[in-house]
Amino acid sequence: MTLIDSLALLTLKCAPNVFDLSADMSHASIRDQVVRARLLARDLAALPQPPRSVLVVGAGFAGVSAALTLAKAGIAVTVVEVNSQPFQLQSSAQDRYIAPFMYEWPSHGADDQRYPPQWPVGVEDDSILAGLWDAADPAVLSKCWHWKAHRRLGIASAPSACEWREAQGGAPLPAPLLAQRARDRLTLLLNTLPSPPKIQVCVQKAKVAAFVTEFAKRSGKHYRRHGTAPVRGVFAEPWQKIRESQGCSWPSLAQSPFVVDVDIIILGGGLGQEGTELPLPPSVRDDSHRIVGRDFWDSDDWLNASANDRVGVFGGGDGALQDALRALTGDKHPLCTLQRMYRTAGAQTALSAVEPRLLAFEQEARLAATWSQAHQAAAATSPRLARANVDRRLDLRCAKLARALARQAPVTAAVESVLRNGDGEVVHLFRERYFTKSYLLNRFLLHLIHACQPLHSRFPGKVGYRKLPGQRLFHGYAEQPATGGTGPQKFHVFSEPAHPDSALEFDRVSVRLGAAAGPGRQMVGLSTQRIAERTCLGAIAYPLVADPMP
Repeated sequence: MTLIDSLALLTLKCAPNVFDLSADMSHASIRDQVVRARLLARDLAALPQPPRSVLVVGAGFAGVSAALTLAKAGIAVTVVEVNSQPFQLQSSAQDRYIAPFMYEWPSHGADDQRYPPQWPVGVEDDSILAGLWDAADPAVLSKCWHWKAHRRLGIASAPSACEWREAQGGAPLPAPLLAQRARDRLTLLLNTLPSPPKIQVCVQKAKVAAFVTEFAKRSGKHYRRHGTAPVRGVFAEPWQKIRESQGCSWPSLAQSPFVVDVDIIILGGGLGQEGTELPLPPSVRDDSHRIVGRDFWDSDDWLNASANDRVGVFGGGDGALQDALRALTGDKHPLCTLQRMYRTAGAQTALSAVEPRLLAFEQEARLAATWSQAHQAAAATSPRLARANVDRRLDLRCAKLARALARQAPVTAAVESVLRNGDGEVVHLFRERYFTKSYLLNRFLLHLIHACQPLHSRFPGKVGYRKLPGQRLFHGYAEQPATGGTGPQKFHVFSEPAHPDSALEFDRVSVRLGAAAGPGRQMVGLSTQRIAERTCLGAIAYPLVADPMP
């Protein structure tokens, strides 16, 4: 028997010879996706009988990273993508900002987003992310230089302190710019590999899904019948061969039908469709009036919206917290909010003093989550073992610390300074009594904003923030149909249990109610229900950088 010490092979395997980079993963940042994919590809290549030909489904950051690592090890790789180019998901989300260490705060180095990190010295990385944050956003750089050249004439608005920092590089980037830089780097890497992966775009989604489903089913039957998986590199069965009559090769975009032998499949299709709709109340039967929020990676123009709007945010996860912070502060990313708070005299000292405690909270929660049951239904019978209890404890600790900080005048003044000027309000409704899976920085900033506001009120002339946790049900309708109609939109929402407003009216909404079963789970035919017999190791944290292939 050969002993293999590999968490990646154990954690990410979802069917015989099928690995899923997306399902049930707690750590979902782009850096985590890349590291996770590279660890899996590295360990597959190091097997005593490595795969000869691998099909990667999805040309996002995870899929491309797995493909490049496998190809560098001399394994034939084909990547199939339904969109017309890699990293398509991020290409239109102008208001989303991405960085590799943005949410590592309060750990050392969270202010420096260059990848690989400059700390510790000597860390190497040859991944798709390397060098993408070394240069500033050209739009921010141009604004700073334009103001510097014409400041005496007053024809340009002064850049913010955050923009001056961004002009030096090493800062979060808008998602479309990051996607373009990643495509440029991918083109470069493809030209340097002796046998680069083949990237096929515009493929038929149904055709790929059918192949993956059949492959998983037949591979499982082969294993049960013979007691072992099919021999790697021997493609004797028809279900090991995918034929595609449509599609284009990338980057040439030339029409390119293909036939590929497959003995391993890696799924990088993402987390699945996000829940962005609220159910209609019983009194409204016209489905066109349903409240539908935008997907996370859609262009939402959230940063340019009026500070006088009443905003409804639905959901206790990280996407909802991000949207609430953008509506409250108008900042592109939470690091910018934190940096603006530091400018208030005494605030940085007070916040820095609690950073070790926050870091301890975060590290303890990560370790506890690794050794806790992920099955949410267990909360009713075994609350000490349920993963949800880890989130609850972390949230309670952060909220308590935020309330203590709110008693310090410099911190309260700093929070007031970062809130937008306006008479709008952000009303945050979520089912749980606590924020669920979210990064510490988003979680702590929202708790701090809530704690620092005057009791049952808001700062004069500033956008207010109100939490309504524990809402078992919320539903509502849009005044105008979702398609068609002119003028400003109004959204009417009702929730249970009833609150003083009983019915809420909003000018804008963000609906983030989690994701349905991801593409990988659907394709391999796994149940959408969480079952005790299938163990999930998605809470295990990853290294900041995956070791480069030799």
